[in-house]
Amino acid sequence: MNKLLITFSFFVMAAGGRPGVAPPQLGFIAGSDHSLRPVLGLPGNLLLGGPAAQDVLSAAWSGSFGLIKTSSSLLAFDVNHMLASVDAVPGPALFAFLANGSPALALLTQTGTLYTWTGKTFDRVTFPADPLGGQTLAIAAPQADRISSIVQRDDGLWLEDMSTSGGGFVQSALPGIQAPVLLQDDGTLLYTEQTAIVIRDPTGNERRIETGLSIGEMHWMGSGWLHVLETNNGRQVAVRITLGAEKISQLPEAR
Repeated sequence: MNKLLITFSFFVMAAGGRPGVAPPQLGFIAGSDHSLRPVLGLPGNLLLGGPAAQDVLSAAWSGSFGLIKTSSSLLAFDVNHMLASVDAVPGPALFAFLANGSPALALLTQTGTLYTWTGKTFDRVTFPADPLGGQTLAIAAPQADRISSIVQRDDGLWLEDMSTSGGGFVQSALPGIQAPVLLQDDGTLLYTEQTAIVIRDPTGNERRIETGLSIGEMHWMGSGWLHVLETNNGRQVAVRITLGAEKISQLPEAR
């Protein structure tokens, strides 16, 4: 933990020390070397900054706040500070942010342990990750006291919504949709269809972004940006999903 905090603090000082020279920062990704890397540059011409943290299993950035899961900790940060951390069991995590970009939820996928963000600390809550049994693939926070999730069961994907205390359970089937998937706080669903990302808004309208990749993973890289990885450790790209400004940008490998 101390090494991670020191590394993160060093990165913040280095990145902030020359604001007139530094390229624009679009977000953060978890690199293949398990480091947290800032994504710098302009669409079509991106590069990765030096490691901001090590031992990173999962990471997400909303545009103003970030969440990290290491092998032993769960952390929240903004562009200038590490905000809080809590010891956590090994394994990756799923993350959700509120509409204003602030952290909301972190779900440890191996144990189903759910943490809520209070604005200052993480609180662990008792929560059945899926009351009917299944694997949670994505989460979102439509309200501060609710969680939406996409769950994989034997009969396909399901969308669930309930309070973080476990009450008011509602579910609906998602026929024809398969992983990887992501979910936004407003109910927008992002899923993959061959080499395309399909974005379905709450009214059911869809638009497609062709990536040219066999998509293996999708993660939130920043506001309006996804980190997309090709199946079997292939190429990685940054995808801008903003309506009317869609863009595919190659990302270099972390070194």
